[in-house]
Amino acid sequence: MSQGSSEAKADIRAQHRARRAATDPTQRDTAGAALAVHGVAWAEQHTGGTPSTFCAYLGVAPEPPTLPLITELHRHGHRILLPVCEPAAG
Repeated sequence: MSQGSSEAKADIRAQHRARRAATDPTQRDTAGAALAVHGVAWAEQHTGGTPSTFCAYLGVAPEPPTLPLITELHRHGHRILLPVCEPAAG
């Protein structure tokens, strides 16, 4: 990857982080609820309603919350895998 494209990606990420940080908490909650509705619909469509396994992560502010999606997928019988992040050693 060239230096220029690396810098461009860093700029795009910084813009996304700034936009998320400026988002009102109510808007984040609304986004999380919409993510749950659309995510479950997608899962049901692609699995034919058969319980499946999904990997997810628990979004924290200022990211849109993913707990509503995780909860709804589980309620529909899906298995959810979440990463465990250990504190840095040393």
